Amino acid sequence: MKVTGCPDEDDWALFEMGALDAEKRAEMNRHLQSGCGACRVAQKEWSDILPMLALSAPERHPSPGVERRLQARLFGNGFEKPLRPAQAVGTRSRRVMAWGLAAVLALAIYATVESIERNGEVSRLQGQNQQLKAQVALLDSEVRRAQTSVPPKLSPGAPQVEPKRQVERQLPPSPDSSLALSLAQAQQEKSLAEKTAADLNARIAVADRDRQNLQAHLDDLRAKLQDLENRNRRLEQVASEASKSAAEQTEEIAKLRSEVRNHRAERSDYDRLLAVIASGPFRSVELRAVDSGAGHGSARAVVSAKAGLFLVAQKLPVLPDGKCYQLWLIRKANPSIVSGGIMQTEANGLAVLADPNLSGTDNITGLAITDEPTGGSVAAKGHKLLFGAF
Repeated sequence: MKVTGCPDEDDWALFEMGALDAEKRAEMNRHLQSGCGACRVAQKEWSDILPMLALSAPERHPSPGVERRLQARLFGNGFEKPLRPAQAVGTRSRRVMAWGLAAVLALAIYATVESIERNGEVSRLQGQNQQLKAQVALLDSEVRRAQTSVPPKLSPGAPQVEPKRQVERQLPPSPDSSLALSLAQAQQEKSLAEKTAADLNARIAVADRDRQNLQAHLDDLRAKLQDLENRNRRLEQVASEASKSAAEQTEEIAKLRSEVRNHRAERSDYDRLLAVIASGPFRSVELRAVDSGAGHGSARAVVSAKAGLFLVAQKLPVLPDGKCYQLWLIRKANPSIVSGGIMQTEANGLAVLADPNLSGTDNITGLAITDEPTGGSVAAKGHKLLFGAF
């Protein structure tokens, strides 16, 4: 058996009384040989205490007169050999030793109970309670054994077999013998141990009830926590759905706002176109694609002496970086080709160009759109993409 620590102090009492099994006793001997100073002190204390407890009761001898009368009655008046005190008290000493052993067991039980009370662990209390019951049973056995070892009193009609030895064994104890006192002390220690065991049982029951109450409270808290987690998951799901719906609505609102802006821009363009038309005599021209670079693009322009020029182009291809669309006016006067302005094209290919202050509209014979470097050119150098003549 592997030694993991110092034995309990109560084990050294049982060690000195010879109440341990061979394996436990061998283990404690090995522990002593390992050089543990504290355990050597505990073993030495119990080694000194046990003989003192066993012999603590004072010895009593019959008075000389009683001793002579007993000898004369048993062996006749001529027999004067005194009894040997050592033989007369031998049986009694063994009884005192038994009661001393019982008292030591009771003290060991009480020390064990005190140690349990200081510990405070419910599981260990239950185990120590079982040991306590076993020790109480052992104490009862020792008490019964001591009671049965008390010799009966001499009776007048008893057969006189080995008279001298019979007298030595059957001398009654004196009235103030410590045997009765030792028995009363042992019974008192037993009662105290049983009371302590009952107190331990009561404390164990209270601790177990408290544990059950705490377990019930813990189960209730766990149920509430589970309910809160379920509610939190539902709220998170609702929030996720609301967030998704909000994102969709935000996207939809952005689209609607873009459409509104486009409609407003188109309306503004149409309003300006109507203003040009309503201003008086005007001329209009349609610009068609004359180069593959124009794709499906087309444009229409209105020219008025009072409202100037207004042009709307659609489906214009997206130009590469560094390029832009530029309008050119073809005139009768010199110079025959002048810039009409740079056209800002939207992603859908729509472009609007208005010049309300354009003069000399009567001299314009045609319009052309080219692709020029970003910022425009002074003279047309790019591809002529769209063209229209009045």
